[in-house]
Amino acid sequence: MTKYKDDLIIAPFQPADIKDKRLWVAYFEFLIICAILDNVSATDYRYIKELERRRRILYTNDGSNWVGKLDIILKAARKFLDKDGTVIVASPEQGADLLPDGFEVDRVIQNIALVPGAGPLAPIDQVERAMYKSFVLTHLEGLRKQCVVRNERLFANTEPGVAQLRAFKEYFNAFIK
Repeated sequence: MTKYKDDLIIAPFQPADIKDKRLWVAYFEFLIICAILDNVSATDYRYIKELERRRRILYTNDGSNWVGKLDIILKAARKFLDKDGTVIVASPEQGADLLPDGFEVDRVIQNIALVPGAGPLAPIDQVERAMYKSFVLTHLEGLRKQCVVRNERLFANTEPGVAQLRAFKEYFNAFIK
């Protein structure tokens, strides 16, 4: 909590949101997924520090559709991640999807370049546009649904241990860089 302060929380938020148990459960699930994908045996300080510029979890305690906050999410991604980074959103939204069908990041980028009621700012240049477009955006619940729940039978029929971890990695690697 001291390290991240409010850097893991999507605005608007209350200062007490940093103490929300759901945030920290999601954060540890995020770390476990990342450690498995990266073949890391210990999620120590060094690993977490290295991970911070590649992948980030962002949390909101708002149960509304997370896609409505994409402009805020992309701004946070730009602030915290390097090119090709991955943002995983966690929220209490039930049945959240990875991203809606037909999602186009260009529409969201256009909204980022506007100040409400004040007209357009200087346009986001091609380098910035490419940076925003390089980010992978997804929801933790959508990942669970797509990668685990929909493949529950496969996991049940796969030999426990290394074989299950390999299947887990294969499904999650399709969505997380």
